[in-house]
Amino acid sequence: MLGEGFDFPNLKIAAVHAPHKSLAATLQFVGRFARTNAANIGKAKFIAVENEDLEIENNRLYAKDAIWQEMIIDMSEGKNQKEQANRRYYKGYQSLAGVVDEDRIPIQAITLNCHDRIYKVKGFNLEADFPEEFNVGTRIHRNKEDNTIIGIGLEYVSPLWMSAEFRINKVYTLYIIHYQKKLGLLHIYSQCHTEKIYDRLAEVFCEEYDKIPKFEMNRVLGNLNDFEIFNSGMVNRYSESGEAYRIMAGADVSDSIDPSTGKMYSAGHVFCKATDISSGESENITIGYSSASKVWSSEYRNIPDYIQWVEQLGEKITNSNIKVRTNTNYDYIPMAERLTEYPDNLFFCRLCRYNVFFTSHHQK
Repeated sequence: MLGEGFDFPNLKIAAVHAPHKSLAATLQFVGRFARTNAANIGKAKFIAVENEDLEIENNRLYAKDAIWQEMIIDMSEGKNQKEQANRRYYKGYQSLAGVVDEDRIPIQAITLNCHDRIYKVKGFNLEADFPEEFNVGTRIHRNKEDNTIIGIGLEYVSPLWMSAEFRINKVYTLYIIHYQKKLGLLHIYSQCHTEKIYDRLAEVFCEEYDKIPKFEMNRVLGNLNDFEIFNSGMVNRYSESGEAYRIMAGADVSDSIDPSTGKMYSAGHVFCKATDISSGESENITIGYSSASKVWSSEYRNIPDYIQWVEQLGEKITNSNIKVRTNTNYDYIPMAERLTEYPDNLFFCRLCRYNVFFTSHHQK
């Protein structure tokens, strides 16, 4: 209520039980208590619990040594600089001429969920067109400097209350293709997460493409602490029992894993909450990946922030120095490694679709 127009200048003491999540809400809240448009009104005071972990936009606003005036000014200036950088970024996109006004969608208004399909590619072609079946038409935006293509597909569908022969509802579908030139990686965003769509786009925009091995995808969990695993998949290495894949879901499924589990299963997909320490400051995030070269998060971002996110993923999965350890029972599940040479003591090998299992003289 105090942030939506409540005006009572006699209120001068505020107890903050939980921080606002945005700078705008914080400024609004501070402003309501800092008004001096009444007689004999003293300075505003704000009381918060003694907890330096309370943050707003990665700033510890309630730390003992925090100076609000300086911090709020810095955050406000940072917002302005970010807005100017985003405007410069969007100016780099060129769209095709002849777009009908009713089909014109401003890419500045796009906010998408963080989902990424990654390929190792060769021969990227920024000028390639979307396949005809995607119905993108002239709704294409290309950024040559950033090696990014945005396509917006359009199809007509039938509403639930009408027979299928009458298609009157417009449905738009977003596609984003980003080429990380330095690393030779292709990042694809599609609202429909099907193998056919991803492979078709990679085929059109690249000469050669291949999925990222699972042990490299696992590196997206690097430089993270305080893991809480919500969902985990495991591949049964001895599927004669009929179970090929096991999925566990819950508050923290790692508690259900023990050393014997690691002898029977290998890692599949995982989705978790963790603390990111890569930037030098702690940030709570969610992150998940699968053996199908997919990475996702529960975050929503605008296009420049999304491109930054996928490039950070690319830097991680190509960094062989990253060693992942969750410090939970999930570490009992073995992760595949790249085979560079056959062991000298090898006497038996069994091939599966995604795995190769070896038995040596020292194993039973």
